[in-house]
Amino acid sequence: MINKKYILAIIALLLCLVFCLTGCKKTYQAGDFSYSWLSTPLPAIGIKSDTNKFPKDNVTFDLYLGLYDLNDRKAPKEQYYSSISGKFVFVIYAYGEEDFYKQSTTEVYDYTKKDNRYYIMHIDEEQAFTEEYCFVNSSKNGIVYKQEGIPITIPKNVFDSQNNLFRIALVVYVQDEDSGEYKTIESEYITLGYEFLSKHEVKIDFSPLD
Repeated sequence: MINKKYILAIIALLLCLVFCLTGCKKTYQAGDFSYSWLSTPLPAIGIKSDTNKFPKDNVTFDLYLGLYDLNDRKAPKEQYYSSISGKFVFVIYAYGEEDFYKQSTTEVYDYTKKDNRYYIMHIDEEQAFTEEYCFVNSSKNGIVYKQEGIPITIPKNVFDSQNNLFRIALVVYVQDEDSGEYKTIESEYITLGYEFLSKHEVKIDFSPLD
């Protein structure tokens, strides 16, 4: 007869293996908190909600942004590119998964009107590089955001996606001092799933999808 303690040890080992494999994904979930794994050093983006069921026209999350690393010795702006001149702006978009694969320009004059993207909000450089928007990344606690969550509402048209997936993206632009054009220098995103419980109610899947 197989020892019960031996079986429990095997189960624990398998669970640890699953955790290690999923921890390498771009996004992962802890309870009701889904956030980006730092595939690049910056930026970090997270969402949190105490429910996964919403009216289609009022899907609202708390958004968390980590725009620079508090423990990095470099100044916040230099953590991106020290040689870049021009002002930064950090923009949040939402869009259906199929729109991710459509051609979209990396240079824009009006970031509130970007192809295949729904503009949500932006943060100017002066505010972005205050301590409010820093984060700390440690092996013990993962990503810890200094900032309190910002409520954002996802446009209902995002949920017309054919494959029941959508993304929340943070795009970092720098404005050319001469032309006024905004150029993309970094981006990060979270992919979420959803299903309709009724014609007007949506259930969000916070589990890792990248």
